[in-house]
Amino acid sequence: MGAPSYDTETETAHCSRVIDGDTIVLSTGERVRYIGIDTLEARGQLGNTIAEFNRYLVEGKDIRLEFDVDRYDKYERLLAYVYVEEIFVNAVLVERGLARVMTVKPNVRHKKAFQRLQKKAKKERRGIWFK
Repeated sequence: MGAPSYDTETETAHCSRVIDGDTIVLSTGERVRYIGIDTLEARGQLGNTIAEFNRYLVEGKDIRLEFDVDRYDKYERLLAYVYVEEIFVNAVLVERGLARVMTVKPNVRHKKAFQRLQKKAKKERRGIWFK
């Protein structure tokens, strides 16, 4: 899934470390929580596999952060949609069945697209929807 066609507030950053499937650390030390999705924690085989895939996508790379309405969550993590070049990381995780949709208002810009991707992943029994 490519970048949205409308103008949004973005900034570039460098991902220095992946914590799990939906949380990373920037080179500044700031933590980023992916908007609109939720993954298993990096415990157990599937959670570790999801974290490893996220690591493959973003760790050590320059990324683009796209913001929605709220910039921070209650844990003071930066909230963002994450891109590596034209790869929309949040969407790829849902599409592959490695994340489930979890939107928290007011950050719902990509909710419908994520729901379509999740429906397809479930139908195809991908990732967490295997059973």
